[in-house]
Amino acid sequence: MAGTLMANLSLCGCTVLQPVRHGERIVSIDYCADQMLLGLVARDRIAAVSVEADNDPGFAAPLAHGLPRIRADAERILALRPTLVVRSYAGGPRLAAALRRAGVAVYTLPYVASPHDVSAAMTSSGQALGAERAATARGAEWRASVARAQSLARGGGTALYLTPGDVTSGPDSFVARLIGMAGYASYDGRPGWNRLPLEAIAARPPALVVRAFFDSKANRQDRWSSSSHAVLRRALAGRASVDIPGGEVACGNWLAGRALDRLVVARHFSLAFPTRKRARRGQP
Repeated sequence: MAGTLMANLSLCGCTVLQPVRHGERIVSIDYCADQMLLGLVARDRIAAVSVEADNDPGFAAPLAHGLPRIRADAERILALRPTLVVRSYAGGPRLAAALRRAGVAVYTLPYVASPHDVSAAMTSSGQALGAERAATARGAEWRASVARAQSLARGGGTALYLTPGDVTSGPDSFVARLIGMAGYASYDGRPGWNRLPLEAIAARPPALVVRAFFDSKANRQDRWSSSSHAVLRRALAGRASVDIPGGEVACGNWLAGRALDRLVVARHFSLAFPTRKRARRGQP
């Protein structure tokens, strides 16, 4: 049963990339732009990606191997003679304006506040990058993951979102809403991003621990981070958990479907094999 479920949720990552257009030189200048460009556009259309691509070992880094890296600096970008610059947050409006004055087209990825915005973002990005077929294929991946999650019954308990830093997410973030689609409620009911509530976790552990961004060296924190605190380790020992590559939840694109699939698998195992309550001291 579990093996069948894992097989059904496996993703080949295949898509149809658009053919090369003569003279194209597309550049992406930040982490999320790298993902979108590498996921939709053929390598021969890409002149460079950002220095942040290597911070995404699960997706962008392997695809970007051998490509030039660029920082969000107007002079360096213009030296590459790009025909299009793709950005999400890097550089700000001043950089975008400077590039446009120099005759370079700039595409800013749409802001994705909720998983419900992913499909529209993929459509608009496909149009802007001349990659409609690829965007359609990636969008289909996302919608298939959503359909699998929706087939589950609700009431999976609470899920604690845990990163290498000292914060966790309330119910109003993209990742919390994604976790909700898999049938879990956010452990932290406070809005926004807050410090890990160590005392509450020790007294009332979550049903599931969702660990993200532990795959990237750029996101590792020092020994004083609450995410490695002894109290937290003891409280979460033996709890159901799932590890999600940071790149799958960082940008709000089709890759979030892969994170959703991981959550679906975790949900299946937590229902099939419920976490046993730890025996009280003095009991077997």
